[in-house]
Amino acid sequence: MSRYTLKHQHPQYGPVNVAYGFDRPLGEYFLIVERESDEDPLFAVASYNTTFPHPSHPAKLNYSNSELLDLFKEFGVPEEHCESLGMDIPF
Repeated sequence: MSRYTLKHQHPQYGPVNVAYGFDRPLGEYFLIVERESDEDPLFAVASYNTTFPHPSHPAKLNYSNSELLDLFKEFGVPEEHCESLGMDIPF
């Protein structure tokens, strides 16, 4: 599993901690976002195994690479990792 973390200032959610990467055993990309002031995830989405749905899409449990790429960019994931996701290359 690759797992990266960063801090991001989001216009809607304020300061957030972001964890993202590729889970090799499950074969899926993931993105976990939590507010700095709260230990519970704001949302935790993945290609197939979403555990905490995005607030805007509470019934959505599967995300395409394109949909995850939009979220990666929204939450400040570095361009090199966005490019890898866009080309479906695990990082």
